Amino acid sequence: MFREDKNFHGMAKGEKGEAPAGSFDGYVPLVVEIMRFFQTGIAPVQPKETIEIFAFMEAADANKAKHPATKISDVLKKQKR
Repeated sequence: MFREDKNFHGMAKGEKGEAPAGSFDGYVPLVVEIMRFFQTGIAPVQPKETIEIFAFMEAADANKAKHPATKISDVLKKQKR
């Protein structure tokens, strides 16, 4: 679970506890990485991490659709089939 307060500070909560998820530092770091990607063709995120991000979003959508038992690990297992 990810919650964000009005100051853009996040808190990630999961099976192993909770931890700060960082803060919003503006879009400059993102734009820098996008430009580097366009110049080099090398993605700043590994394919495995990209798949995990999509699994997170799919699990979040499933939970919003009243399927609260959906876990990211279940989505990743389903994708490997």
